[in-house]
Amino acid sequence: MSHIPSDTLMLPAALSEKVLDGAVEPLSVYLDLRALKAACDEAIKAIEGTVMEEAKKYGKKTFNYGGFSWTLNDGRKTYKFDHIEDYRAKKEALKAVEERAKKAAEAMEKGLGMHTDDGEVIEPAIIEWTKPSITIKPSKDGH
Repeated sequence: MSHIPSDTLMLPAALSEKVLDGAVEPLSVYLDLRALKAACDEAIKAIEGTVMEEAKKYGKKTFNYGGFSWTLNDGRKTYKFDHIEDYRAKKEALKAVEERAKKAAEAMEKGLGMHTDDGEVIEPAIIEWTKPSITIKPSKDGH
């Protein structure tokens, strides 16, 4: 049923295996795989509306097609609070607490403490690190 040749579907795994085996240059393959992912994401986004319309033709919330179970999900309900004055005031107060705790954590990293004008110790935020990542942008000189 797939419109993509099986060897094309195997390409990402084959490339990653070659990188892990040291057979190909990892940065180049990483760029290629990111470009492939971006192209796929763009193509999927382009057809999502058509796919949704086609899925609705099955007349059920859940149906089977191509060996997969498909479920149509309604958009989820969200709430907006920014128009409520009490909410905005408390949110601003929370931001102030977060900023003080952040500064206290940064001071603690330098071996310093942080206190209010009254001498009260400001409790520092807990610092956690996210997973390292790589940012890729075209270089200005093209190399």
